[in-house]
Amino acid sequence: MFRWGVLSTAKIGREQLLPAIVDSENGVLSATASRDLSKAKALAERFGARHAFGSYEDLLASKEVDGVYIPLRPRSMSSGRRRPLKRGSMCWSKSLWRSTPGTLRR
Repeated sequence: MFRWGVLSTAKIGREQLLPAIVDSENGVLSATASRDLSKAKALAERFGARHAFGSYEDLLASKEVDGVYIPLRPRSMSSGRRRPLKRGSMCWSKSLWRSTPGTLRR
């Protein structure tokens, strides 16, 4: 079972992705994160996630997720998108990255 983590409580995640994860046969929502812990806890409770974090950094460092979904604008979280990849986790983003040789090397 693939364990998803979701950074942010953005509408696209709440309305599109999280219901799909909950309904899937091969994935589970393991953790949510928000800069506001109460929002992360509310989202986790609503969708059955076992973990909630009050910072994006804590979720990215967690061993409770296999990959993360980042429904934030690229400029809001560009370095955050690289962290899961560096540790070997999958990272799915709402927006495409602008790839240049320099960004791909990072």
